[in-house]
Amino acid sequence: MEAQDEIPDDFWEIAEQRLLSMPSGMKISVGGSPEPLSKDEILKHLADKDSIGRTFAKRELIFVRSLAKLTARSAV
Repeated sequence: MEAQDEIPDDFWEIAEQRLLSMPSGMKISVGGSPEPLSKDEILKHLADKDSIGRTFAKRELIFVRSLAKLTARSAV
């Protein structure tokens, strides 16, 4: 069983694809960065799997898991 804070290997690409679907000019504040980051900057952090990339991926994973729970509840 994987720990809650671990990011599954296959999820990194999902986080990347979700980021790519966002508008080009959008900037996002990700924990630890003093300024909002551009899509390209976050993509680099995701590729490097550094602390900022991990923070972004974890936030995306939490969102996707929450969405799955809501979808499951509404199907009942």
